[in-house]
Amino acid sequence: MREVRNRPGPYWLSIVAVLQEAIESGRLGAGQVLPAQRLVADFTGLHVNTVNRGMREAARRGLVVTRCWGGTVIRHAAIQA
Repeated sequence: MREVRNRPGPYWLSIVAVLQEAIESGRLGAGQVLPAQRLVADFTGLHVNTVNRGMREAARRGLVVTRCWGGTVIRHAAIQA
């Protein structure tokens, strides 16, 4: 996820792009729980609000789902051709 900072455009959109690429490549699978947003923020060096905005956008696009007390999980696995 550190590559988020090396992409053009807003960091929160970079988070969405990195998640989508990881899902499409099979590195992240359906039901896989993502780290807490504070941990992602610490790891990437981004503010937690930026990470939160990226995760909200990923949820809006259907990439992830956030469950109360269950964390953020990958919604669908990559489609195999």
